[in-house]
Amino acid sequence: MESVERFAGIWLDFREARIVFLPADGKALITVIPSKVDEGKVKGGSRSKTPWGPMDQVSEPGHARRKEQQIKEYMQDIAGSLRGVTAIAIIGPGEAKLRLKKYFKSLPGHSIVIRKVEPADSNLSDKQLIASFRAMVEV
Repeated sequence: MESVERFAGIWLDFREARIVFLPADGKALITVIPSKVDEGKVKGGSRSKTPWGPMDQVSEPGHARRKEQQIKEYMQDIAGSLRGVTAIAIIGPGEAKLRLKKYFKSLPGHSIVIRKVEPADSNLSDKQLIASFRAMVEV
């Protein structure tokens, strides 16, 4: 019995991930996974004890830890949507694609083959995404 490769292409940044499933019958399916990663400015803080001291004391390490946790949950959401997929290609404009590759490599006993990781524009349409991932499958 011959195993059939199930391929998915992932375009992502830290705002959303678009996963393109390319089954053997040719009809592509796109799933969008929104990110809950906070990219905004650090908020909150408290006054210092001196009357004219700095007005905004914020825990930068706490904000960084919270952002790292949100990124980890985002990567888990993406990985969870790839059940049954045997090979992937990851493209995107920033560092998120490299973080996802690193996340997959850190999973114990992961069986997904990462075919390609490369930069891509952030304004690709769905048709352009499907075409670029089809080209990767046919190669």
